[in-house]
Amino acid sequence: MMHRVDSKLISSAFVIFLISTFPTPGRASDSVEIKGILRSSNGSPVQGDVTIVSGRRNVQTANVKTGLGGEFLVRVDPSSAWLLVAKAENHVSAERVLRFVSGASSLDLRIVLEPAITICGQVIDGEGMGVSNAEVYVAYADGRKRRFFFSDEMGPVVADESGTFCVPRVALGSRFELQAWVPGYLPGTSGVLTANAATAQAGVLVPLVSRGATVRGRIVDATGVPISGADVRLRVLALGGKGKSPSGLDSRAYWRPALQRTRSGPDGTFVFAGVPGGRIRIVATKDGFQASRLERRLGLDDEVLEETLVLLR
Repeated sequence: MMHRVDSKLISSAFVIFLISTFPTPGRASDSVEIKGILRSSNGSPVQGDVTIVSGRRNVQTANVKTGLGGEFLVRVDPSSAWLLVAKAENHVSAERVLRFVSGASSLDLRIVLEPAITICGQVIDGEGMGVSNAEVYVAYADGRKRRFFFSDEMGPVVADESGTFCVPRVALGSRFELQAWVPGYLPGTSGVLTANAATAQAGVLVPLVSRGATVRGRIVDATGVPISGADVRLRVLALGGKGKSPSGLDSRAYWRPALQRTRSGPDGTFVFAGVPGGRIRIVATKDGFQASRLERRLGLDDEVLEETLVLLR
């Protein structure tokens, strides 16, 4: 399962598919041959899959399987192909930005994949009870950046009704952190751990302690009549360090409560829970009305803010 590319996450419903639009044989001047071998970090070749990503706006992918010895070969259009993603069983995937030398007809790559270990655990609340349906993410202390996110490696993995979860592929021997979020709570973290057999055997607890602030209100027209079905969006402005975990690691989980969206109910009411403290903006829109917006500052995490937004025609 893949996510969005080039700094913006691609939809988790995006599926790698095989396309047969490689350059026509005999037109080598219009294509570059990419070849190489996938190897584990111990030097052993591994069999897996190689995906070539082409285009930055209209993204297309071409997926090829390696040989038994990890070898692969594919021809691409150098004017559009720009990223190679390699993946193999029991390993964490690797990316390589493709850089072509003008006039070159081939590119030889050696891709090293890190062995993976499965890490399981439980998301709990302040009383030690399991929190269901929490999203669990992986962050690495070495600050590694990815353009494609595989949910079985980086998350989100969704905890079950008892709060338990398993992340199938964490880089063995790495320093990592598990971060969790669910609506109604501020994100929580396991703290930085080492991905080894001892951690896997012990399991990891990810506590969600703070409920955060609550923002609720009503959407009405100029006469005070409630408006149902209005689109209401909340954004935390100047997020600053709130986009990082307490360990200082970049965090997709810690961004989740900063952008929330809902619709007003039949009585015009709306509510946002688990909102971080700081300056926020709320925007309400509905067809046939002018947009309404307001900005406020939230102080304490347990603050409750009540507001009314008026939509004018």
